[in-house]
Amino acid sequence: MITFLSFFLGLITGPQTIELAVSGAVATVEIRIDGETCGVLSEPPWKIECDFGEKLTGHRLKAIGRDARRVPVDVKTQLINVPRARVETELLLDDWQRDVPRRGQVIWHSIEKLQPTSVAVRLDGRPLPLLADRRFELPSLPADSLHFVSAEIELPDGTASSAEAIFGGVFGTSVRTELTAVPLYARGGRVERAKLEGWIQRGGEPLEVMAVGEGPAQVMVVRDEDALASLRRVAGKLRANPVRLEKMHHIGLEKTDEIHFLSTRTKVVEHEHLSYGLFPESGAFTREDGSLPDLLWALRFEDPGTGSQQIVEAVAVAGLSAAGSRKRRAVLAVVGDCARIPGRRDPTVVREFLAEQHVPLHVWTLEPPSKDAADQGFCAIAEDISGSSKMMRAINRLKKTLERQQVVWVDGRYLPGEIELSEKAEGVRLVR
Repeated sequence: MITFLSFFLGLITGPQTIELAVSGAVATVEIRIDGETCGVLSEPPWKIECDFGEKLTGHRLKAIGRDARRVPVDVKTQLINVPRARVETELLLDDWQRDVPRRGQVIWHSIEKLQPTSVAVRLDGRPLPLLADRRFELPSLPADSLHFVSAEIELPDGTASSAEAIFGGVFGTSVRTELTAVPLYARGGRVERAKLEGWIQRGGEPLEVMAVGEGPAQVMVVRDEDALASLRRVAGKLRANPVRLEKMHHIGLEKTDEIHFLSTRTKVVEHEHLSYGLFPESGAFTREDGSLPDLLWALRFEDPGTGSQQIVEAVAVAGLSAAGSRKRRAVLAVVGDCARIPGRRDPTVVREFLAEQHVPLHVWTLEPPSKDAADQGFCAIAEDISGSSKMMRAINRLKKTLERQQVVWVDGRYLPGEIELSEKAEGVRLVR
């Protein structure tokens, strides 16, 4: 049988060595990347170098093991450059009566044995109260219509994990959990599920729309540490104006929308003989915790990581985290000078990567770019927030980005880049 010994947990591009453990009846292993054959292995060492290309994008790495008669006997798949869960969450629905469940439980598995600080469950977009042991009761529901249950847990370090389930209607007493969240910009407000049929597709084949999600949005913030003094100055000007101060405390977002901060320095984590760098993440903040301008300059990480700032890479990781939340989402990068952002990757490549993940990127700069830099990298989309009025306008634009989004759930698990709209789609477009 086949086991991957190479785990690609970071942002992967270019040539990479793929190593496997092979046993049993497997005589050959074919390695494919996005359906294209990289090579075939027939003896130890079960190792090969494959090129993932220079573009930062999602990939499907597949190892197909065949026996001596070339009959497939094992297949292993690893998704590359997609959100990685440090904790896995599941929904257990039970006590079925008249073809619908009456109770449920949220179950999670954490490799670090962490206990969640919060657990939230929703039924068709409405919150459900939790009982002991993260159990919940479901109201009486009609069996002939679809129902959507979602659960989200948050860990002490700010990491979030979620699970979703569909039951009822055409599924009867079965539960469907393999779902993909597709964020759309909908013109004129929310689009009903029935109207969306045939609008979303993969490879020209329509995907079944299972539900339209509702709930809070999530903003991932990457903040330039060298810009803290300037941020404090702009926030101070806002606080000096009573009218703007009142607006500030609503931070331009809805009451339950969440703000998460990602450090720009990495922390080395050891796990199962592997070491890798993680960008520490804060817990969730809402407008009850303070205004966005105040949080931008006042927040401090207990363990911000070490080394030099890697803002460009942090933005890419923030995009993965936002996509993994499966909510309405955006990434906000707040920098001192958009033309001089530390990082090894090309900012334009990272912008394209977030667009593929269906994550909108907002860049706020405290120093307006020069004419030479205005059309390059992050500067091409940067908004000047060097004054209090400019920051308020930028906050309102961020709010509109979130308000216009609608999350649609389709049947099956797919890479974000595989999702497209059909010619039938009207008044909507994919979030970029």
